[in-house]
Amino acid sequence: MEKKRKEMSEETIKLEENRYVTPNTTICNGILRSKRGQRPAHYMLRINSYSKLAVTKLESYESDVFEAGGFNWRMVVYLRGKNQVRDQHISMYLAIAKREELNAVREVFVHFKFFVYDQIRDQYLVIQDVTNGYLVDDSCVFGAEVFVVQCSGNWECLTTLDNKFKDSYIWKLSNYSQIVEEFCESEAFSIKGKTWKLRVYPRGDRSPKNEFLSIFLVLNEDESPVARKKWFAEYTLRVKNQSVPPRTWESNVAAWLSQRRNTWGFSQFLSLKDLNEYTLIIECQITCLSEVEHFKQ
Repeated sequence: MEKKRKEMSEETIKLEENRYVTPNTTICNGILRSKRGQRPAHYMLRINSYSKLAVTKLESYESDVFEAGGFNWRMVVYLRGKNQVRDQHISMYLAIAKREELNAVREVFVHFKFFVYDQIRDQYLVIQDVTNGYLVDDSCVFGAEVFVVQCSGNWECLTTLDNKFKDSYIWKLSNYSQIVEEFCESEAFSIKGKTWKLRVYPRGDRSPKNEFLSIFLVLNEDESPVARKKWFAEYTLRVKNQSVPPRTWESNVAAWLSQRRNTWGFSQFLSLKDLNEYTLIIECQITCLSEVEHFKQ
């Protein structure tokens, strides 16, 4: 039987694939596509302003964790495709979220489908991998599994805010070398509807002390009781020294921020040997901001 399967011609495989085709389904390269009106049972991910997000430095996006079949999963979306199909397609993958769950079972057999929502026709394109060779020598093997679909109501929305803006905040820090506190923060400032602060450690935030200037951008948002949020930010941290001649240092950041992990920057932004006791001008320029909201009905 195994030998016969391997010797099957492409024409035979094509004939077998055609057996799955109904007026509402198609098969291409072993991938079955059908349409239905019922929403996905376990999780949904909505991406707003896709064209804006696709030109950022974000290569892929992993959804929040959702549970199905006693395991925890994530959807992984490559915004510009992966490997040979880059810049031609959107690539989608299912990934197990907690690898330690595999320790007891070693492997998991998964029957899964991807859905793409047709917003014009209000229906879902269902994409499913179809393995060839179900019917060989007019014989096949059947099994039965009953899967009761119960909608969890969990979903998330990824929105890219206008990435054409380049809002900046400038903070003048006088006599920074005389600051005795471990760190100091700027006043709160608003960019694209979010509240931020700059945090500076004049002698560094970790050992060895008194060698580096540490600078961080802090997201100053309160925890929302309605929806959990996180943000993908691309920004530049810039320091200008008022010496003669003046000097400028800058570093670029692309990072995820949330209420729980609300700080991102550089512990070794620059060496203190390159500074003097003049006023520092610290600038933060946010060039792109995307927002993710998680919902549960």
